[in-house]
Amino acid sequence: MSEEKINAYLGLIGDLEDKMPSIENIAGKIHSLGQEINRISGKIPEEKLMALAGYLHHFYTGIEDILARIIKTVDGYMPRSGDWHSELLYISSRKTPGVRPAIISAEMHEILTDYKAFRHLYRHAYAKELRWKKMDHLALNIQDVWMAFKKSIMAVIQFLQKIINDLEK
Repeated sequence: MSEEKINAYLGLIGDLEDKMPSIENIAGKIHSLGQEINRISGKIPEEKLMALAGYLHHFYTGIEDILARIIKTVDGYMPRSGDWHSELLYISSRKTPGVRPAIISAEMHEILTDYKAFRHLYRHAYAKELRWKKMDHLALNIQDVWMAFKKSIMAVIQFLQKIINDLEK
């Protein structure tokens, strides 16, 4: 059993390390485009709003994929309710006694809830419904959000490496 767990955790660490640069790249694009849009006075071109909305969508989807992979591998299950996206965030912000610490803080849970809500809007809205004021705080704070999330995931990787080291003894 411990060899299976070691392999699963090593695979998870590899997946996390593979996904992080892509999400960081998207965060950089959001930051740049958000700064550019923020400097525009007057009507913001729809193409810029659509591009930013798409990047925000992909950013949160990447975050959610990482959280889902951790929960599925470490906790051994995935939420299956109709509201599983919200449940995943909630579970990620809570420790599972005897299994793992919280993946993200309660504050990060609240912040990511805003990104999740925007993704929902993006998926169900028409281009004309996108407004800079609905995404400005998401875009302009992206660097801080990404750095805090990345720090949380690096802590998860350290936690997994400690478990692997303990199992190998």
